[in-house]
Amino acid sequence: MHDLPDRLSQVVPLTTKIFLTDDEAVNAINLTQMKKPFLAITAIILEHSFSSAQTVIPAGSVSGTWTLAGSPYLIQGAVMIPNNSTLTIEPGVTVNFQGSYKLYVQGRLLAIGAVADSITFTAADTAVGWLGIQFDNTPATTDSSKFY
Repeated sequence: MHDLPDRLSQVVPLTTKIFLTDDEAVNAINLTQMKKPFLAITAIILEHSFSSAQTVIPAGSVSGTWTLAGSPYLIQGAVMIPNNSTLTIEPGVTVNFQGSYKLYVQGRLLAIGAVADSITFTAADTAVGWLGIQFDNTPATTDSSKFY
């Protein structure tokens, strides 16, 4: 068997035929027949690569870091940062409340954006809105939340 990967790594115009020699036969591949499937596969890959990621956040406790790569964060119920826990939200992140839900803070919330990369809290349905951020029985000794 010939070394197939080395032979196919060369740039070949789409209308060129490549002849592969095997010990028993000669096979011809017409690359123009491969053009449409190749373009369809490429389009699917590009669509997946450029589509934005999203992270679904169900109701309950949250902590850790919400990154730009996981944005937007789709909040699907009331969420709470527990006492002695921290939620950090990176610059550029969008937090999108899917209903009239609230973010309760009993621990620490660090949402530090930048002028060119702000953090957005918004509602999926602007007619319904979202219920905001509530600092709920947050002990003064453990709260050092920051918003910029």
